[in-house]
Amino acid sequence: MEIERRHAGSRRGRPGLHLIAGALVLLGAAACGRGAGRTTYRARLRTFTVTAVPVLIKEQQDLYPFLKEDFGEGGVLAGKEVYAFQPSVLVAYRGDTLRLELVNPEDDLHTFALDGHAALDLPGQSTVVDTVVASRVGLFRFVCDIPAHSPFMYGQLVVLPPRDAPSGDDAGRWDPPAGGD
Repeated sequence: MEIERRHAGSRRGRPGLHLIAGALVLLGAAACGRGAGRTTYRARLRTFTVTAVPVLIKEQQDLYPFLKEDFGEGGVLAGKEVYAFQPSVLVAYRGDTLRLELVNPEDDLHTFALDGHAALDLPGQSTVVDTVVASRVGLFRFVCDIPAHSPFMYGQLVVLPPRDAPSGDDAGRWDPPAGGD
């Protein structure tokens, strides 16, 4: 087998080189202009409504007969009930003020314990409002710290750096489609 060699100065010798050089020029131009025309992110108030939702609870045993065995002595849910926070993921940017509206439509007591903050009691059939500032970038877990609920009832607050925020006046807003489309 013979390897074809071409002169370094030949255009035909390295057809991909021009494509690579062109791509590098475009990437460089994009990187230089990345911040151009972009406004600095301004922290804002973000309101989240988080609801304690029953998933599998003792009161459902007549509806789901398999739960009688699961909640019974030695069952996989003995001494537990499965609740969830909905939504379970909250996203904000560093510096944002978060208004947390915590809703508990059930009769059972729940708590809302966010990493680095005292747990809040959520009495049955109540709404509790708390405000926190997202002062650090990272993932922060929140849980219901009642032993019968804690293995299942958790979520995450994701705090992103301001540089990752979309630009423009509508950044962070989402409007559902009109008319149920």
